[in-house]
Order: sequence, then structure tokens, then C-alpha cells
Amino acid sequence: MAEGDAERWDDKHASGHDAKAPNPRLLAALERPELAQLRGGRALDAACGSGRHSLALARAGFEVLAVDVSAVALERLAEAAAAEGPAIRTERRDLEAEGLPAGSFELVVVVDYLERSLFPALREAVAPGGCVFYETFSWKHAEATGFRRAFCLEEGELLAAFEAFEVLAHEEGQLEGRQRESLLARRPEGTGSLVGPRA
Repeated sequence: MAEGDAERWDDKHASGHDAKAPNPRLLAALERPELAQLRGGRALDAACGSGRHSLALARAGFEVLAVDVSAVALERLAEAAAAEGPAIRTERRDLEAEGLPAGSFELVVVVDYLERSLFPALREAVAPGGCVFYETFSWKHAEATGFRRAFCLEEGELLAAFEAFEVLAHEEGQLEGRQRESLLARRPEGTGSLVGPRA
């Protein structure tokens, strides 16, 4: 991450950025039987922000590791977690510079964050039989708003990044006033390394 980005995100979170309800598609996914059977396992919330999804994961019965570059966001999450009592650990980490935390997870969640170089590591972070939920802005959002296209998924990119996974749900369209794409997919049992040429 570029120098100063952590401070910029600290300022955003200090002013209330990301203080909204969890993503409704993630909440719907948590009700699916494929995810219900994973409850009690480990979940990674990558680029968790203020932790709205980490809290939802903990309430659903997961042991959560919440990772973000913003110390302010993680402090807010720790306060909320302490008030509610869910099992959430936080870790300050620059994902672009340091990569993902070590270990495997029954569920990996990424919302509103796109760092293409992490796709191989994200595939590997999902335990065999586990799932990934990924949602962020699509190329249509860039075309409609002028938002930087580099921060938006290209057509077919998300499905290609997890092509070795079983697709459980895939949606494109407007959500929360923005054009978005989401994927819920399961890593097949017994798979070896999924690190490939895609980035």
C-alpha cells in the first residue's frame, strides 16, 4: 500500500466511514446450508474496515480473524466485539505489502476491496470444503460513475479467479446504489495447491 494510505483510511474511519449494515448478499449467504455446516470454523474477513461483516460472521457462529490496515477501524471493531461478546481477533496488516495471514479458513470474506495480486493467496486460504464470499464494484460501476476502473472487476474476472471452485451463487447488479458483482463459491474437497498463473 502506498505510503500515507493507512493514515488516509484512519481518517476515514475516524469520521464514520463504513458505519452501515452488513452486506445483504453476505447475510443471505450465511443462511445457506453450505455455510451453515461450516459454523464453528475459522473465518477470515480480509480488509474488514470497521468490522460490520466480522460481527455478522461471529454472530453466525464463526471464529473470526479480522484484518485491516487501519488501526482506527480495528479499534472500533474491538470495542463493538467486546460489547457484544463475539469471538473476533483483529490484526493490523497491509495486505498489499504483507499478504494474507498464515493458515486456512473455512470461510474467506472480501467485500469492497480489490487487490488482484492476492487472488492466488485467497484461493489457498480457503480450506478444502470451505467457501469464499467475494463482492466488490463491477466494471459497470466505473462506466456509470467514472470511478477508477482499476478498482473494479472486469467482466468475467471474478469467476475466472475462482474457476477451480464450485459456484454456489453469482450475482451482478445494483446493490446499495452501486453496480456490484458477488460470488459465493466452495473449494472442492481433496484439492491440492490452487496457486496458478492468474493474479
